[in-house]
Amino acid sequence: MRSKRAASILILGIIIASAAGFAPTRTSTITGQEGTRNPSLSFFFARAAEAAPRQSRMDFAPIRREIPATAAWIRIFETTLNYPVMRCNDNEYYLTHLPNGEKGASGSIFLDYRNAWNFSDRNTLIYGHNMKNGTMFGMLQSYADQSFYDRHPTAALFTPLGDYEIQFFAAYAFDQQHETAPILFEDEAAFDNFVNGARQRSMFRSNIEPKWGDRLVTFVTCEYTNNDGRLIVIGRLFER
Repeated sequence: MRSKRAASILILGIIIASAAGFAPTRTSTITGQEGTRNPSLSFFFARAAEAAPRQSRMDFAPIRREIPATAAWIRIFETTLNYPVMRCNDNEYYLTHLPNGEKGASGSIFLDYRNAWNFSDRNTLIYGHNMKNGTMFGMLQSYADQSFYDRHPTAALFTPLGDYEIQFFAAYAFDQQHETAPILFEDEAAFDNFVNGARQRSMFRSNIEPKWGDRLVTFVTCEYTNNDGRLIVIGRLFER
């Protein structure tokens, strides 16, 4: 059992190291056998890939052989954030499970189950634990510092259907008992109100101003100065 666990960790490490080599040049400054929980995911990936002209710089074939529920991969250069993004049919499983399906306190980085796996929604939510050692989404609290944002204004998002740059424009904390991050917006006015409010509340200042028609990606993690607090870092999705 111990040797099997060690082999699993070794395979995951090789995948992560390999993924780092497929990362594009910066333009500025975890596999549960979850196919049993969402067995149609591979089918949809395959069908969509056949019709899509865009391709990723990252080879998802070996990654998804080992971690079949991988929807994407995210990386913020020169930080600890470099992980697969998992997909499931709830927002609970990957809070307590590693990508290899084993239980673990760090959990995994994962999409909100209500979001489309191809990032076609107006706002895609991605969750991860705020680990004290800075892993997972623990490094997001660094966006309270303007100089950190200036050095790391973007994240790389790799998907089987093509790659994106996430251009961050806001980060702030809130009490989840009184508000949540939206996935859909009723109309352009609602979108603009959210974007403008986020920019006003942001802990850093950015020149990025998303417009109606843009897609957003929001990283969500725990925040410990508020009751049931959440910290979110929001970015505009830009095709590479």
